[in-house]
Amino acid sequence: MDGGERRLMAKQSHAVRKHLAIAAGNPFEEDEQRWTFDWIRLNVPRCEALKHAYSTLNGIRLRPSQLNNAKAQGHREGVLDIVIPGRSYGGEFCGLYIELKRLKGGKTSREQLEEIAWLRSQGYCADVRKGHDSAIALIKEYFQI
Repeated sequence: MDGGERRLMAKQSHAVRKHLAIAAGNPFEEDEQRWTFDWIRLNVPRCEALKHAYSTLNGIRLRPSQLNNAKAQGHREGVLDIVIPGRSYGGEFCGLYIELKRLKGGKTSREQLEEIAWLRSQGYCADVRKGHDSAIALIKEYFQI
């Protein structure tokens, strides 16, 4: 995408940009996460731990006043997107954390990399995945479903 295309896309509404991103094969992270949770909800009957999966909502954009309020309530940078607090199939890990990124683009921050390292040191499975298919594959492998 050249500079002219970027400027044109920036002038479009969010709905138009979202449609164009999906059509170009690079959906927004919010779509990837929604599709991951659609799969999780459908598969709760196969794996009870999926019922306890949740999103940290760290990727949601907030106005400055909302962000200040969220920080006062404990919000912090680097927290991963998806949490499933259940033991892995073999019992090696005590919970699964996933940082979900778009298929193309989307950089993992220093804070996220530090969070992943810390979570792993505490006995959790923590990983970065690009796209919902990759996140779902990790969940399937983790719970052997």
